[in-house]
Amino acid sequence: MSEYQYCEFQAIDRPLTAQEMGELATVMRALLEKHPELRLQAESIAIEMISSSSVDNIAEDVLDVVSSRGVDSFQQRDRHAKYDTVCLHNM
Repeated sequence: MSEYQYCEFQAIDRPLTAQEMGELATVMRALLEKHPELRLQAESIAIEMISSSSVDNIAEDVLDVVSSRGVDSFQQRDRHAKYDTVCLHNM
């Protein structure tokens, strides 16, 4: 059997779960350990993907998260914050 095997990928139209992100990171680390010559290309692709997000897409994502939370969740204050800010972590 060849080193390369046929794989079928399915598009995902939702954010990845924490477990899926962890699995993806594990696969990427293993790939880059086996093929360190791909590191620069992988970093370049990652930077391109991150920087290609438009302000509108980011604003829409933030609006979705904020809109999905109840008003009460914004009443919790982060007691470790230097300033009186709304606690948005764990959303």
